[in-house]
Amino acid sequence: MFVTFLIFLLFSPSLRLIYYIDIIFYFSLTYLLCWMIFFTIKGRFFDGVIYGFRKVGNGVLRKLAFDDWEDKPMPSAKVGDSFLAFLLKQGLYLLIIMFILLIIYYF
Repeated sequence: MFVTFLIFLLFSPSLRLIYYIDIIFYFSLTYLLCWMIFFTIKGRFFDGVIYGFRKVGNGVLRKLAFDDWEDKPMPSAKVGDSFLAFLLKQGLYLLIIMFILLIIYYF
C-alpha cells in the first residue's frame, strides 16, 4: 500500500481518487498475473517440455558433458508454496481495497 501511494504521489497528473484506484489496479493485476504464471509452473505444466529439451540437448551436445541433466530440479520444484501464497494474498488484498475505493468513488 505504501508503494502504491508513493507512486500515486509521484506520477499522477492530479491528486484524484480515480488515479489511485488505477495504480492499485495495475499492481493487483501484476500480482495476480505473476501468481497465475507461477501456479502454472508449480502445477508441473512445463516439466515435460523442460525434460524433453534437456534430453535432446544432452543427445545433441554430448561434448559439453551434460552428465547431471536428470539430477537438475524441474521448474515446479523451484517454486515454493509460501511464495505462491504471498502473491495471491497481496493481489487479493489490493483487489479488495480497489473495490472498496471504487464503491466510495461512485457513491
